[in-house]
Amino acid sequence: MGVALALFGPASVIIGAGRPAVFRTAKDQALLTYLVMEAERAHPRVMLAAMLWPESPESTARGNLRQSLSRLRDLLGSEHSRQDYLIGSPETIQFNRHSTHWLDVASFQSLRKAVLEHVHRSVTTCDSCRLLLAQALELYRGDFLGEFSLRDSTPFEEWVVTRREQLKIQAMWAVSELTAYFEAHGDYERMAHYARRALDMESMSDGAHFNLVRALAFGGQRDAALSHYQAYCELNEREGLPPPSGAFAEFHSRLRSGAALRPLDGESVAEPGEAPFKGLHYFDEQDADLFFGRERLVNKLVSQLRKAALDAESEAPRFYAIVGASGSGKTSLVRAGLIPAIKKAQPVSGVDAAQYDTEWIVRAMTPTAKPLGQLALAMGASANTTGAWQLARDFAADPRALTDAAARLGVDGELGRRRVLLVIDQFEELFTLCPDEDERQAFVDNLVTAAAEPDGAFVLFMALRGDYYAHCARYPSLRDLLPGRHEMLGPMSSDDLRRAIEEPAQQGNWALEDGLVELLLRDVGREPGSLPLLSHALLGTWQQREGRRLTLRGYVATGGVRQALTHTAEKTYASLNPARQAVARAVFVGLTQVGDNGRYTRRRATRAELLEGVEQAEWLDQVLTVLADARLITIAEYSVEVAHEALITEWERWSQWLEEDREDLQTRRSLGESAASWVKSNREPEALLRGRRLAKLREWTDAHPDKLNALDREFLDVSVAAAQRESEEREARRRRELLAAQQLAETERQRAEEQTQAAKKLNERNVALSAASVLAVILMLVAVIVAGQARQIGDRNKVLADENINVAATAGAGRATAQAASTLAVAESRLSAAHEADANFARATAVAIADELEAQRLAVESNNLFLTGGRANLIALLSLRSVKTQHTSQGDSALVVAQSLDDPYHVFTRAPNVLAAACSPDGRAVVLGGVGGPIEVWDAQQGTLARSPAGHSKDVQSVAVSPDGRWIL
Repeated sequence: MGVALALFGPASVIIGAGRPAVFRTAKDQALLTYLVMEAERAHPRVMLAAMLWPESPESTARGNLRQSLSRLRDLLGSEHSRQDYLIGSPETIQFNRHSTHWLDVASFQSLRKAVLEHVHRSVTTCDSCRLLLAQALELYRGDFLGEFSLRDSTPFEEWVVTRREQLKIQAMWAVSELTAYFEAHGDYERMAHYARRALDMESMSDGAHFNLVRALAFGGQRDAALSHYQAYCELNEREGLPPPSGAFAEFHSRLRSGAALRPLDGESVAEPGEAPFKGLHYFDEQDADLFFGRERLVNKLVSQLRKAALDAESEAPRFYAIVGASGSGKTSLVRAGLIPAIKKAQPVSGVDAAQYDTEWIVRAMTPTAKPLGQLALAMGASANTTGAWQLARDFAADPRALTDAAARLGVDGELGRRRVLLVIDQFEELFTLCPDEDERQAFVDNLVTAAAEPDGAFVLFMALRGDYYAHCARYPSLRDLLPGRHEMLGPMSSDDLRRAIEEPAQQGNWALEDGLVELLLRDVGREPGSLPLLSHALLGTWQQREGRRLTLRGYVATGGVRQALTHTAEKTYASLNPARQAVARAVFVGLTQVGDNGRYTRRRATRAELLEGVEQAEWLDQVLTVLADARLITIAEYSVEVAHEALITEWERWSQWLEEDREDLQTRRSLGESAASWVKSNREPEALLRGRRLAKLREWTDAHPDKLNALDREFLDVSVAAAQRESEEREARRRRELLAAQQLAETERQRAEEQTQAAKKLNERNVALSAASVLAVILMLVAVIVAGQARQIGDRNKVLADENINVAATAGAGRATAQAASTLAVAESRLSAAHEADANFARATAVAIADELEAQRLAVESNNLFLTGGRANLIALLSLRSVKTQHTSQGDSALVVAQSLDDPYHVFTRAPNVLAAACSPDGRAVVLGGVGGPIEVWDAQQGTLARSPAGHSKDVQSVAVSPDGRWIL
């Protein structure tokens, strides 16, 4: 049970077992259609309401949306189906993609996607793709939603129109591919069927009318073909359009004249001759007569270069470039188009020819892995190897070296001054092949300096792959040079492609079967990187020629534009025995590297590099010869490379090899770059591999010993040896440090024992001092008592003296008696004062003794904590308290020790009524006492009050803690 939605042609919705859905309103159907088509995401309810009810207030539109959703839920659900087709939140709604449903549009797009992703993307060579497209077109019963519309909802109508056009374009593409398939296979009846199907979709399609006329003509219906052409011309006239032109008009002319149009029915022996097409190889200077299709661009480039080079008043750099995708024909444009044209020295139209009366010296190069060396060879072609090597060194040392070299090259005693044009093809190799950043920078500096030299002889032109354009921004001078001085190389137009196909064939007097060019153009399409594929397909078709004619049958046999390259590679690979197939794989993988952007690019390799891992040297030579004969690779004097990067992307087997060996390629590239940097540094030890990277590379090389060249192997061996030496040195150093640590530990142990003994003695002394302190307190108390008694005696004597005086005055005794009594009273008073002075002295003495003992005790505790590793803040606190209590030598020593420690990091304050303090033996607590008698125990680590024992309300003049920390005295 589920829901089936057919939206091509008249829309219909089937629910369950064939029950057609009946919508209450057109808005309900529109809402369901939109949600199903856009089921990839959730849609805000406010947006849906505004789309379907754009003229209504928001609240009304939201209410209408809620009612519509409720009706849809009722419509889609049943008593047997509890699945939720509409899911969402209070703010959004979405069609459940995982529900049980079928959508014809989704099936159509899925079939089309399968064709596009299939390795055989050309329908002309793939039966499975043809069947898939036929199934897709069966689903396309008409335009999307047919005649359905919501006239009061402009946003929805605009969405429908956009979707309708997108799907029609996709259907037209499918029809075009099927038309091409049946044309290539000679089934003109079905070719005509699909041509008419295309006209049903787009009645004014020039291509569809052309296909139908050709299908009728090839099928033997000449009169019908002529009639249809005439009808189409009349239709164009009624619509105010011009009549058919170009290939369509030419075909009609040949049809009217009765020229042979049908392909040959039988095969004939291929006639000998030179191939007019290059396959994967580029067109070079000697192929200029076969290079067609880019004439206008070549003329523009020549004009730009000559104007820049010969305008003496201009201060702009003499530079121009082309930028294009891989496979867009840059190399052929430069070598077979630009260079021959610039050498002809023809003046630019509209400019005085005398101004351009000069001779050009043209040098071409590619950067390779050694751009300075290649530049030296290009600029000093007549010099010997030593001279080129010295010139490369000059380029590396001086950015003006190229300017000077160009000036020397451009001077001739008889001809006067000549212009030097340096053409750098495949400039991206500077980034993909050269690992040395210093060499890159020197290369760029020389180029830019020479091109910018006022009134200089040097002119620079370069061809760059588009995906490496951004890499130029790494070099500011090059980045400033490019804007406004380059041409973007896009795909060739249909007319240019037709010239590129037909003109070389005509040059060699080769005939092209009718319909072949159109089929080639259709298969090529507008992809910018398809030129090497087209050229290879043309070469393969020429190799399958019948007599002097290139046929549709031969083209189909090659596999078409998309599969000709793969067909050749697979056929060549299959011709090798298993042992040589392994060599071929090693060669192809060895000619590939992983670029900075993670993409595969080709690389040049020497024969010696490719020989690594090959069991028999003659096998390599045999395989290279076979691959070169198939034009899959090119072999130069010192190097081998892939004929074109298109082979890397188009040949599925190679792509699989690369994916399997991707990590190996990256590792090998990393190792090679490191080895090159080591050599550049004069083999400095600092440039060797170390640590985890060395371990990883050793593990890789152990598993792939055959993938190292001589330099990589030497670099790795030296790195391993250096790492072993460093490891041995580290081990010896570790042993020495361990022995020293053991000796130090023994010394520290002995010192700790001595400190323990010293601490024990200090603790014993501390106990004695604590006892003495207690005794001093007792003595002080006794002194206080004695002083009090003396004070009482003095007071009593004073009272007696007063009484005696009063008695003497009252009794009126004699003078002698009174005087005696007075004298006695004074004597007793003086005796009392003497007793009081003695008491005060005793009390002061007791206090001084107590302070001295307390100061010594605090100093001893401070030193004890220092020796036992106590906290710095407690040591400082005790030493300061000792000095403040009374100056002693022990306190001075403790203070000196405290000053050498780090600043205490726990500081806390107390009210100024504190008169006494003591620290617990373990240094964890501080006991405070003061006016009014409160005794407080503070946490020395946290700086917080821990507890305050009750029961003491008198002033505390001194406080101490017992050695075991249990008692406070």
